[in-house]
Amino acid sequence: MILIPLIITIKSNNPMEKRIIGVATDHAGFPLKQFVLQYLEEKGYEIKDFGTWSDKSVDYPDFAHPLADAIENGTVDCGIAMCGSGEGMAMTLNKHHGVRAGLCWNVEIAHLVRQHNDANCLVMPGRFIKAIDKEGMGDNLFRDWRYNADGTPKPDFVMNDPSYSGVILVAGKNFGSGSSREHAAWAIAGAGFRVVISSFFADIHKNNELNNLVLPVVVSEEFLKELFESIDKDHKTEVKVDLPNQTVTNLATGKSEHFEINGYKKHCLENGLDDVDFLVQNRDKVEAWEAKNK
Repeated sequence: MILIPLIITIKSNNPMEKRIIGVATDHAGFPLKQFVLQYLEEKGYEIKDFGTWSDKSVDYPDFAHPLADAIENGTVDCGIAMCGSGEGMAMTLNKHHGVRAGLCWNVEIAHLVRQHNDANCLVMPGRFIKAIDKEGMGDNLFRDWRYNADGTPKPDFVMNDPSYSGVILVAGKNFGSGSSREHAAWAIAGAGFRVVISSFFADIHKNNELNNLVLPVVVSEEFLKELFESIDKDHKTEVKVDLPNQTVTNLATGKSEHFEINGYKKHCLENGLDDVDFLVQNRDKVEAWEAKNK
């Protein structure tokens, strides 16, 4: 459990001072909030709870704004906020002039946002704060679309429909925007996808996919539209991705497009290497260079 060190980082420099801490969450962060409240109460902090007060589905801005107002007007000294990914709460809180909300998922980042960014509100991803490795990430891919609040699968979501299958994910434009953390790529790889096709990828997310041996294929909007149409007509539509020749083909129509990929990353994907594997494979060359350039 890494929550306790995270919470400690928002304390005053004076360890004897007990500050007033505001806490807010949406339904996705509610279980985590209960742990946070218990911890703060045990430590003797005064708490102002801005909700929510159950796991019933709610809108996170309704709870982020009151917490932000309290930070701005001094009703609380600092805040702790949670939602499913943490992103929504952080963006909403940071719309307020007097709030400096930092999204943190490990101890090092929590310390940095306090020491270097003077954050006065800690934001945590309620669904993933315990996740410090890739294990089980695939089960949480597209969680809000894929599961009901009680964790049961939504039968009308594509990943829960047995008529769809495969290792290629066909996605809409601007895929990965707002998902800059590597956890998103972990979830895609963990769910069994090896290729993602879109007309545009957020840059950081695109690189994270490549680092996790998932191939992001950029196609034209026209090609993507036709591909969606083919899949809509026949859920068993097949798509061929040829990495050596850098082509993608809709086998339902026979249409193909060329895609670009960095030469180094292409080599890694073709050989199943991540960055560390590549360096180990070239250890002799690295050591020779270091010896020559001492």
